[in-house]
Amino acid sequence: ERTEAGQDKALKEIKSRYVGEFKGWTGKTVFELENGQVWQQTRSGRMMWRADSPMITIKRGFMGGYRLSVEGVNKEVYVKRIK
Repeated sequence: ERTEAGQDKALKEIKSRYVGEFKGWTGKTVFELENGQVWQQTRSGRMMWRADSPMITIKRGFMGGYRLSVEGVNKEVYVKRIK
């Protein structure tokens, strides 16, 4: 995964809280995390769910993509790091 800071191949899993009220994802949703990272949805799909600063887990997938999951939600969304 390429980012402005270079290549991040060592990433296996990240856990951090979402900044503010989480409302789900709608297609090109941007996810800002407390650790300063910013991720964006890469595949279409919608999921509506509200929570205040839920825990976010991002895992590297088998083919090198990243999957984001939200505490309390049984769905994942593919994302890329933009910051």
